[in-house]
Amino acid sequence: MTESENTLQKEAPPTFGCLNCGADLKFKPGTTSLTCEYCGAKNEIPVLDTEIEELNFHEYLRKHKAEGDTVEVQLVKCQGCGSECTLEPNITSSLCPFCTSPLMASSAQLVSVIQPKSLLPFKVEKQEAITAFRKWIKKL
Repeated sequence: MTESENTLQKEAPPTFGCLNCGADLKFKPGTTSLTCEYCGAKNEIPVLDTEIEELNFHEYLRKHKAEGDTVEVQLVKCQGCGSECTLEPNITSSLCPFCTSPLMASSAQLVSVIQPKSLLPFKVEKQEAITAFRKWIKKL
């Protein structure tokens, strides 16, 4: 195992599986717990006391790039729609999440990206976002 793969495994983001049955949980904006669609169990969202600060992207790059705040990921460009997606280190092929075209790890390139320090929840429901997007599209 390479050092970058070892780093990714140690610093992988937490998974959000049901504590009762293991099913994937879906976040609902404005809630403090995740309710399992399969078994109905309530899974409390842990609240951390750390302050989340907004960082200036360009300033952060200048100061912290050399400090090791980055991780290496496999980046694959979709031949169907042109989007760029990441693949887990142990995945050799997948489907594009945007157009379902096949993605192959053999065409991936290893790139260095900033490791997120925080994750903020969405403030709007999925349907509300879709409605706002459609309204915006109609204005074009």
